[in-house]
Amino acid sequence: MTEVPLTQGYVALIDDEDAPEVFKYKWHVKIIGRNIYAARNSPYDKDGKRSIIYLHVQLIGTEKKSNQVVDFSDGNGLNYQRSNLRIATKSQDRANSKVYAHKLSGLPKGIVLNDGRFRAKITIDGKHIYLGTRSTPEAAHELYKTAAVKYFGEFARFE
Repeated sequence: MTEVPLTQGYVALIDDEDAPEVFKYKWHVKIIGRNIYAARNSPYDKDGKRSIIYLHVQLIGTEKKSNQVVDFSDGNGLNYQRSNLRIATKSQDRANSKVYAHKLSGLPKGIVLNDGRFRAKITIDGKHIYLGTRSTPEAAHELYKTAAVKYFGEFARFE
């Protein structure tokens, strides 16, 4: 494993065999919402414009207009070891996301409080599926976990 220094004191982790290609460029931190990634600027195009190239796309690659993205299996956007990167659909990538940091309720992923009871729901390809209502958040979360494994398999994340 090799560390790649980034701006703002961050470090990205890559496999040793990727180091020669990665170190050809200067990488910086790109913060998008609650996610932190390593990125670099592309060369200028014929119109004098540049774009952002993300390290995970450079290493694994995806078609820009496809439904595929690169997913970080451990949820760490700075861990670029190939064992941590996998091609996923956008729905699978969202399934592997953590609960939003700004979620004030403190409830587990997939659970909302509704009229004093805890409602479990899951989103599959943009469609919300109601899973049931329980009297405790833990019981409702069990419904969510069962559905997440059924629909998302290895991409299911419960935290």
